[in-house]
Amino acid sequence: MDGAYLPVSWGAPARRPLRLWATVGMNVASGLTGMAALLVLSSSASGPAALQLDAFTTLPAALCSAALIVVSLLALTGKPVWRRRTLATAAVFYGGILAQNLYLLACGWDAAPAHPPLMNAARCVLELGINFWALRSASVLTYFAGRPPKLPA
Repeated sequence: MDGAYLPVSWGAPARRPLRLWATVGMNVASGLTGMAALLVLSSSASGPAALQLDAFTTLPAALCSAALIVVSLLALTGKPVWRRRTLATAAVFYGGILAQNLYLLACGWDAAPAHPPLMNAARCVLELGINFWALRSASVLTYFAGRPPKLPA
């Protein structure tokens, strides 16, 4: 049993598990980082032409980042639908970044970026794993079900 999930009494509502807080924090930070990067890249006209973004690429990325932030925060309400939507949105958000970096690896991209595609791909796999591990764990499922955990026999 997760030590961060111990209700005060059986009649009291369950506290949010610590792993849920950590996952929501990670998702919000990733979404805000993505939005900040989009803002910098779309507003800077002095960068290389390859990094210039148009509305066709900026809008979906911004919407995906905003959706990850919103559904992650709504997951804290304890309603099961938001847990499932957080999982789905995280899969789309991190899966898209993973696919982009795997494509760059497959093409043999030889530029020297600040974050190599292999490291970005590994980070996305880790973030996807954390989301699925945390949001499907017994303590989080119990919290979303709204019932106390079973006592060990």
